[in-house]
Amino acid sequence: MSFVFNASVTKVHSSHGEKIVTIQKKDRSTEELTTDEIFLATGRTPNSDKLDLDNAGVKQIDSGHISVNNKLQTNIPSIYAIGDVNGTLPFTHIPGWKENLSFKMRF
Repeated sequence: MSFVFNASVTKVHSSHGEKIVTIQKKDRSTEELTTDEIFLATGRTPNSDKLDLDNAGVKQIDSGHISVNNKLQTNIPSIYAIGDVNGTLPFTHIPGWKENLSFKMRF
């Protein structure tokens, strides 16, 4: 088993029953990998830098995520941070669940 980090997948295809992935590395070189299975992990990075949080007075942690309490409130009690932006439980289905819970806790 091998892992490739900091690369972009540019092509995936099969040939004669083999799975072939073409990647581009940071130095712009490409490599073609033949494999039995493919696992792609994209990672998650918050886009909170576009929200002008300093102007609102909302605190962030070093990673760029918004700091929240167990009720998903920021340091400003009327502002909630729900989903990937708060860095807790970064799974696709969690934001809807948290939003529903947050709504119930607020009202």
